[in-house]
Parts: sequence; C-alpha cells; structure tokens
Amino acid sequence: MKFYMPVSYYLEENCIKNHKKEILECGKKPLIVTGKHSSKLNGSLYDLISILEDYVLFDQVNENPTVNLCEKGARMGLEQKVDYVIGLGGGSSMDAAKAIALLIKNPDENKDCFYQKKELSHLDVICIPTTCGTGSEVTSKAVLSRPELHEKGSISHDIWPKYAFVDETYLTSASDSLIVSTAVDALAHLIESHLNKNKNSFSLMCTTYGLSLFKEMKEELIHKEFNYKKLMMTSSIAGLAIAQTGTSIPHAMSYDLTNYFHISHGLACGYYLVSFVEVVMKKSQEGKEILSLLGFSDFDEFRNWMESLIGKPGLNQKEFLIELMNQKKAKWSTACVNITKEDICFIVHSSL
Repeated sequence: MKFYMPVSYYLEENCIKNHKKEILECGKKPLIVTGKHSSKLNGSLYDLISILEDYVLFDQVNENPTVNLCEKGARMGLEQKVDYVIGLGGGSSMDAAKAIALLIKNPDENKDCFYQKKELSHLDVICIPTTCGTGSEVTSKAVLSRPELHEKGSISHDIWPKYAFVDETYLTSASDSLIVSTAVDALAHLIESHLNKNKNSFSLMCTTYGLSLFKEMKEELIHKEFNYKKLMMTSSIAGLAIAQTGTSIPHAMSYDLTNYFHISHGLACGYYLVSFVEVVMKKSQEGKEILSLLGFSDFDEFRNWMESLIGKPGLNQKEFLIELMNQKKAKWSTACVNITKEDICFIVHSSL
C-alpha cells in the first residue's frame, strides 16, 4: 500500500503574498504560463507579478492545450533563460506549465518526448489554481491534446509541482457555468478513484472525505450559492485521490466528447458519470457507497440531481462513440468491477 504526494500545499487567502519567500527561492526568473483573460480578471496575475523581480509571461493557453502550444511556450522560456515555471489558472494552464517545464529542462528534445518513456528531469513547477476541478496542483500528470489525431490524454512523464498555492478568492470572479463544470470534474475524480481497482485505504480516506464535502455543496451548486473555499479544498482532495489511483471509465469516454464535439471537460465527464455508477451498482456494493456518501436516497435522485445541474448533451452519434471506446479496452480494466462491451453500450446510450 502506497501514498505519495511530494507537493508543499497551502490553502488560504492572500496565499501568494504570504508565501513570497517560497516562490522567490525557486529561482530568479519564472515563466508564467496562463490564459489570455481569467488570471487578469480575477487578480491572480497582478498578485503574482507584484512579488516578482523579473518574469516572462506566456499567456496563450486555452482550453485543452496542445503539444504544439507547449513547444511554443518552451521556446519562449529557453530564449528568455527562465529558471522555473509557474502555472496560473485552471487545469489547462497548470498542465501546460508542467509540459513546458519538461521541454525547457531538456532543450535537445521536442514535443515527441512527451509520449516517450524515458527518464527526463524538469524545471521546478509552481501551480496556482483558479478553478475548482482539475486537482492538477497535487498530481504529477499533464493532459495535452493532439487535435490532428483527435487524441487527448496524459503525457508519459510524472511532473510533480514543488508548491501549490490555493486562494479561494480567485474563484469568486468565475462564471457560474465554469464553477459548475469544474466542480463536476472534481466529483468525477472522487467517484472514479473510489470505484477504481487501484484504490487503497489512503486513497479511500481522500475520496470518503471529499465526497462528504461534496454532499454539503450539492444543493448549493444547483442554486449557484457557492462556498468557494470548500470547492477549492474538495478539488484538491480529489486530485490527491486520483494521484494515487488514476481516473477510470468516465474520463476515458469524456475525451472523445471533447475531441469530436468540443464539450468542456467537466461536463463531458459528468454526462457519463451517473451511468458508470449504475453499472458498478449492478455488480458491487461499492456503487451504493457513492449514493450514501453523497446523501442520495436512491439512484434516481442522483440521476435527477445531475440532470438538473448539467442537463444532457442530446447527441445522436452513439455508435461512433461506442466504437471509439472499444479502442480503449486497456482503460476498461481501471474500474473496480469487470466492464464489458455491453456495459460501454449501456453507459453511452443512457448518458447521451
């Protein structure tokens, strides 16, 4: 049994200012990896640059960052001779920061190294999340897209952040739809880790507590009455869980909804989540644990809650999506029960 999490983690208001010393000790000139707008609107970028003596800004990250984008960011970092990387924003910015830190440290490599199993070091990475779903600030994974191949998934390298600085006030300027979508992603992390073949007592400690926190927030999400600190904490706890177990069926299926139909990641996971739990419930008592931990009296209440929160996508290309998932049979084995082709068909048809 194993639990590994080498990230120094802080959750508090004014987190960047309070931990200026730790940030500056990482180097003299960071590359700040962020998006074009949100970190400027929520004040996090200003808070960060106000404590830095020198920095380089790469603010070109959008949803579902590509390997080409990360290669571009690394070129900027190499040209400007940065010595550490800060990912500021949602999961896209933090994942891109990890990949960029790998390339800068290995200037003779190119984007192909992302998917090659070789030992490579990386620059120190600091993660500052401003959304409440990814958990990337406490995981070693970086999820990138290759649009030309219609592929999205984790790169082959473990890149743990050195520090995670979490300040719930940055979430207050996010749209309701973004908060809901990212919160559903965190819920997917908790459920997929709890119902994972790789779970152990330590990961279950995280998922049990995380699901109990989500139970307290589920009606608040419906009514858009958000507890920002609890949302950020739950997201990080969910990240701790998947850092030990990995994700499972809903995440694997969600990537096709994102790649082919441009559905946001959190919603794409959420659409498949309920039916995945239903499949597990038919084969194991573990599925019923999810309902109990979330405070649902029965499965229909869970399904109705999810549909009230995110609706249904109404897609007709079900057989196409089933065929895509049939090509990912290695991912089927991540669940705590045996998943069959019939189960995949059921999940797709009942979810969409």
